[in-house]
Amino acid sequence: MVLADLCPHDCFPTLAAFYRKHTTIIVNWSASIRSFILRRITHEERELNIDSEESKRHERDFADAIVESLTESENVTRDTMLFMLGDFIHGHSAVGNLALLTHGHVAKNPLIAQRIQEEADEICKTANRKVNLYDMARMPYGMPAIYEVLRYSSSPIVPHMEDIVIFVCGVTNK
Repeated sequence: MVLADLCPHDCFPTLAAFYRKHTTIIVNWSASIRSFILRRITHEERELNIDSEESKRHERDFADAIVESLTESENVTRDTMLFMLGDFIHGHSAVGNLALLTHGHVAKNPLIAQRIQEEADEICKTANRKVNLYDMARMPYGMPAIYEVLRYSSSPIVPHMEDIVIFVCGVTNK
């Protein structure tokens, strides 16, 4: 669930009775995700074999590193490990949602899409590599497009209205 999916009763508890079915669905999703993590990612066999020679021969991933932290640090409990895995999984979901929303909004404005493509092509040509995070300062259309999607989709409670005209690199919000 992303921030934009919050229910009105998150801010107005008196409305909770009207959203009981929706809340039950969310709780069931949560239980299902936790069950998946316990069954497929943090199962006891994986925890016991994390330091074995066989485990070291296989390709390791971020989940392995989190599970390994359970054996390496006395301050990391199994619950802490589950919270870390949950943050990791939910972070991927949020980034995926942002990418999808950004593509949708950019697709509605072909001029912006063309300018972002030109920026990316120029970076790829001059740097002889793919665009990466260090190129943000060289993307006067791409980065504002992402920021605008973040601003627009950040909260269903706060109205999204501009009270000033913004003009960036030949493009305006009005």
